[in-house]
Amino acid sequence: MNIIKLAYFIFCLFYSLISESAEIPDGFFKALGQVESGQNPKAIGDNGRSIGIFQIQKVCWLDAINFDKTTSGKYENCLEIEYSKKILKAYLNRYCLQAIKNNDFETMARIWNGGPFGCRKESTKKYWNKIKKELDKYDKI
Repeated sequence: MNIIKLAYFIFCLFYSLISESAEIPDGFFKALGQVESGQNPKAIGDNGRSIGIFQIQKVCWLDAINFDKTTSGKYENCLEIEYSKKILKAYLNRYCLQAIKNNDFETMARIWNGGPFGCRKESTKKYWNKIKKELDKYDKI
């Protein structure tokens, strides 16, 4: 391994250790996956602009991988559930870390649907209601 690759590896490891992040409950992943794709990890929507179980757009993917270098991969990897979870987690940790820590699922869902300021958009309220309906199906989150 050359020195540049080693330095990059050490940087990524150090960054991941010092970066603050919060865990997302499994029930939230399930609810979002149901609303976005009916739990279909191979789904393609928005005229080909969104892929995977969480309907990840390329701009969102780029945002997530630029924030959390441990999520590197190809956009097409968003057709895999575990990779999609990493992307979703990175994106939400970037834009609503406190909401994750507070189990504020409304803010999380609305930001996922409407971008970094999605929780302020009237248009994301209907989306939140769909997510809430799915979340209500789970006893524990």
